[in-house]
Amino acid sequence: MSLDDERAQVHRQLDYLANEIGKLERGREVLIADITTAVRAAIPAASMTDDEHRWLKSAIKADAERAELRKAVIEKSIIGLFWLFLGFVGKVLYEYLVSHGWKG
Repeated sequence: MSLDDERAQVHRQLDYLANEIGKLERGREVLIADITTAVRAAIPAASMTDDEHRWLKSAIKADAERAELRKAVIEKSIIGLFWLFLGFVGKVLYEYLVSHGWKG
């Protein structure tokens, strides 16, 4: 068998494989289309009414407001604790100075 014959045989095999791959791709596309059609037929369209949309938006808004309130309460609590700590340190320092002879 000559080199040209071997090349021709390889090209024929490549053409055959390309044709088979094309068939598989077309079969895959048909399978995907069939599955999509079956799923759409089995599951009814899930759409919300306008009332449901309004309720969902208001629930999301209320949840966001609760989160903001919770964040603000935590912030204010931390700031309050900080000022309480400063007052405590100031009082301890004042008592220390008074007990050691400072006349303030």
